[in-house]
Amino acid sequence: MNSNLENNQIIVAVLFLIVTALVSDLPPLKEIISDYENSFLFKTENVSDLTNKLNSILTDKGLMEQIRTKGTELISTKYD
Repeated sequence: MNSNLENNQIIVAVLFLIVTALVSDLPPLKEIISDYENSFLFKTENVSDLTNKLNSILTDKGLMEQIRTKGTELISTKYD
C-alpha cells in the first residue's frame, strides 16, 4: 500500500470517529467505505446522486446515527 493511500484511509478513519462520512466513490475510499453500511458514497461528479444522499442523511436521523455507529465499530476493529 502506498503512503498516499494509507494517508487517505487514516483521514477517513478519523472522520468515522467524529461524523457520518459522505465521500466521493473514488477507489481508495471505496476500499473502506460501504455505501449505506458504514458511511455514504456518492458518484463522483454526479450532483444528483450527491443531492439524494444529502437528503437521505438530513431527513432520516435514525439512519445517520446507525451508519455513524457502524462506521465507528469498523474503525475500532480494523484500526485499533
